[in-house]
Amino acid sequence: MFKKLLLLAFVLGSLFPAYAQPSDTLGIINSRRQPHYIIKWAPLSLVDQDNTVQFGIEYLFKGPVSLQQEIGYGWFSFNGNSDNGVYINREIWRSRTEVRFYVANNGQIKRPHGAYLALEFLYKRMNYTKEDNVGRECENGDCEYFEKMNYKLFRDVYGFHGKMGVQFIIEKRLALDVYIGGGLRSVVVKSPGLSAENNNLMEDRGFVLSKPMELGQYTMLSMSGGFKIGYLIYKRRK
Repeated sequence: MFKKLLLLAFVLGSLFPAYAQPSDTLGIINSRRQPHYIIKWAPLSLVDQDNTVQFGIEYLFKGPVSLQQEIGYGWFSFNGNSDNGVYINREIWRSRTEVRFYVANNGQIKRPHGAYLALEFLYKRMNYTKEDNVGRECENGDCEYFEKMNYKLFRDVYGFHGKMGVQFIIEKRLALDVYIGGGLRSVVVKSPGLSAENNNLMEDRGFVLSKPMELGQYTMLSMSGGFKIGYLIYKRRK
């Protein structure tokens, strides 16, 4: 996966300077009738480790700025059980909010076609059930006895990314958005099904490299890369 992201970064790095230049040959976007929205679908979210069905919308302001919002959802029968039976009944919600700045050259902006820079906020919630031995009558980390039970876990992810990308207008109403980015994410795993004495055992576990699923607070590097397919919606003619 990391090698694929590096390859994508190399390709985008090659395309970015070229598509930051204005193109007089682009006749698809009529300057008198600009797109208002772009409805987008993220195909790669279907094969993500925490896979979801994910759609978004990009709202194009005047000038170089746009705002993009994505929402995704994955349910247990859809995303399956990739944790070998340890974690069951998974449900995933994902939200990505992005402020995008299209790159201009000599004061000309061809948005939504061309290169862009972006800032993105990611929020993801995973609900799942785990069967485990839970301590009872615990004090100062010592428990009188353990009981085997199923309990709910909530996994909240907060991430910030800087991104670069290129958006191609393939046809009058069809767009291809390719991007790569990176940043940091904070992960908090907690359980409403455990007593306060067990949740108090949560601790800041610092920086980790692999996906955390156990109680605790974690910090991770975060990568974002892929492509989206978009459908352009134009303003009505006056």
